[in-house]
Amino acid sequence: MTTSLHPLPSLEHLRNQAKDLVKQFKALDPAAIHRVRALLPRAYSLPAEALLTSGITLSEAQFVLAREHDFPSWPKLKHHIETLEPDVDAAREAFKRAVREGDSVKLKALLRSSHTLREQIDAPLFSFDSPAILEAASREDRKMLDILLKNGANIDARSGWWAGGFGVLPHKNPEFGAYLIERGAVVDVWAAAGMNRPEQLKTLIDESPVLVNARGGDGQSPLHFAATEEIARLLLDRGAEIDMRDLDHGSTPAQWIVADRPEVCRYLLTRGAELDIFMAVQLGDLSLVQQALAADPNALKAKVGEGSLTSGSSNGGHIYTYTLHNARSPLHLAAELGKQEIVRYLSALSAPAEQLLAACLQADEAAAEALLTEHPGLIASLGLHQMRIIADAAWGHKTEAVRLMLKLGFDIEARGDNCSTPLNRAATRGFVDLIELLLAHGASLEAKNEFGGTCLGACLWGAENFRDPNGDYVTSVEKLLAAGAPLSDIRYPCANKRVNAVLRRHLEKLSRTDSDAAKMLGSSA
Repeated sequence: MTTSLHPLPSLEHLRNQAKDLVKQFKALDPAAIHRVRALLPRAYSLPAEALLTSGITLSEAQFVLAREHDFPSWPKLKHHIETLEPDVDAAREAFKRAVREGDSVKLKALLRSSHTLREQIDAPLFSFDSPAILEAASREDRKMLDILLKNGANIDARSGWWAGGFGVLPHKNPEFGAYLIERGAVVDVWAAAGMNRPEQLKTLIDESPVLVNARGGDGQSPLHFAATEEIARLLLDRGAEIDMRDLDHGSTPAQWIVADRPEVCRYLLTRGAELDIFMAVQLGDLSLVQQALAADPNALKAKVGEGSLTSGSSNGGHIYTYTLHNARSPLHLAAELGKQEIVRYLSALSAPAEQLLAACLQADEAAAEALLTEHPGLIASLGLHQMRIIADAAWGHKTEAVRLMLKLGFDIEARGDNCSTPLNRAATRGFVDLIELLLAHGASLEAKNEFGGTCLGACLWGAENFRDPNGDYVTSVEKLLAAGAPLSDIRYPCANKRVNAVLRRHLEKLSRTDSDAAKMLGSSA
């Protein structure tokens, strides 16, 4: 079972593989069970049932990976990687940075000078074990793509995500998707469904009928990607499972589709797709809301991440976790989306505290004040799961809602997703107006999220990775630095060129009197 170590091994990638092995073993994946039984010493004589019941730890999964790569232990494998020739490691990091920054001149030079980089151009060095070609495609960077392709990159390379890898297609931008196809990207069954190519989809399924329920990225079926009603009809008529759940998020096609393809979701419902109350609210259909409540009166108190709205055996979280946030109730969602008819209907069925939160989300000060007059202790009675709505509002760029909640006495340090404060959430998306508002009300610059990131750290991460098109990361970083974000919060260099220039100017100024700032500048030279 020995596997050759990658010529450009990444310790981070191997750690992620170990985490995936733990998940796969927990999900009773036969291949994962075989790997563990073959290489983990305590599994040699342990009955299969006892082994499956006990599960495996992360350190045991790391040991299995080490043995698979012909190392006696994880520490030995780790030491080997950490002591590789520094120029190889440096070249890999320089390659990653050049791709992320879109630095075509630097990328050309690196590939020209390093045979190893050219040989391993499809190495899984980026987020979710993705190769460089996917990173460039996600940024719609044609210049970088052309350089990578000229140096041997595979345009059909996929990420190594445990639940199912993604490729460059289907792409959300039809024009850029067409460009990728011109450059050689193969239109597979998921791309045909996601890019509204019914004739190609029909041909692919006619040639291989099993593809109608084949699992792609995240373990999604082609129906999860259906771009139009026509595509959905074609798939269902050929045997697509209407409520097939993906592997990572345990969510149905209708749940994936409802946010950005509501007309397709409605069609799936007419064909018998499972309805949930959050779906009904997103569609803005009161009759569907009533239907969901009739089927389950407790649906009024539904929460994402609980009951049927979980990801099952995976830790990926239900898809609504990312589109709606964990703690949001159906009433709060209706208020945020401005579905007034549904808000009125659900409010009449809800407790005063829930009515208050809905009023706040709509920045309806008169309604909020009326509720507080009738129920004076309402703010003090809110639980953590309710108070967090101020962090959710910051994430949703609801500045006036946040302003009202601050006026009413909501906790400015309330924690939302990822244990993040409102300032941390706003900084991640580069929302300058919210950052200014929260700083003016005394929000902490030092509060950390579950990953250890302060608001400045979250902002820098957002500038590199989240890249909200409505955010202004340059000004956001300037505001946070001006407010006194400490040197220790700076991660330099930053892959966002414009933000990096702000950091450099700040460090250059500090370096005149601060040796640590000088070291940071020197180490990046």
